[in-house]
Amino acid sequence: MRSEAQDALELGRAGRWDEAIRILEAAIAESETADLHSWLGTTFRSCSRWEEADAAYARALAIDARHVGALWGLGLSRGMQGDAEGAAEILASAVAAAPGFAPPRFQLALTLLELGDTEAALAHAAAVRGLDERYGAKLDAILRERGLLPG
Repeated sequence: MRSEAQDALELGRAGRWDEAIRILEAAIAESETADLHSWLGTTFRSCSRWEEADAAYARALAIDARHVGALWGLGLSRGMQGDAEGAAEILASAVAAAPGFAPPRFQLALTLLELGDTEAALAHAAAVRGLDERYGAKLDAILRERGLLPG
């Protein structure tokens, strides 16, 4: 499975989305896993095929309701489609499933800022700083730009 995902990732980086999708769909036909459906969702999301992305993430979550990659990806997808409230709810589920994984918490903080919930966003920002220095620095730069952190 990992090689199919890696092959699809490389094809996606080259903008060869249809080929990446075919590889993942063939792998799913052989062995249906939450990981493969999540990768497929991410591939669809990366080329703005929203309905297919959300459906692939839903299939991943039907297999494993706490699959952090599918939760994170679905939250990103919803946010990219303009559904900040839905994104926040799903990203909160991703954070609950993997509280020590910085990327969904980072995205949740940004989404909460978008929704105007500064207090919750700052709380998640503090957690992100303790989890991953790179994500913490990115988030702090955004918070400073918005006047929410000194300096």
